[in-house]
Amino acid sequence: NGARPSFLWQAKQSQFVMSLCADLQGRIWIGTEDKGLWRFDPKAPSNTQWKQFTITEGLGDNSIYALACDKKGRIWAGQGSHGVSVFNGEEWQNYDLLD
Repeated sequence: NGARPSFLWQAKQSQFVMSLCADLQGRIWIGTEDKGLWRFDPKAPSNTQWKQFTITEGLGDNSIYALACDKKGRIWAGQGSHGVSVFNGEEWQNYDLLD
């Protein structure tokens, strides 16, 4: 249909993008300094393309400074002083600095 996906980043989402990665399904993951992690799915209906993950959804922290998408489909989100959170497609597992 010639439509292009919109990547307009609104200030209400976050002014500070700290990290990005693309997963195996072509979704873009965006780590922010203060608003958790956002997932953009260009294949989803326009009203559901954006999903936010925060501590409410299981992240260890709302500031994500590093991201990695591995070959098993997991998303690794590194936080400043709270270790790393790993998403397996269904839930987050948190590992602190000692883990």
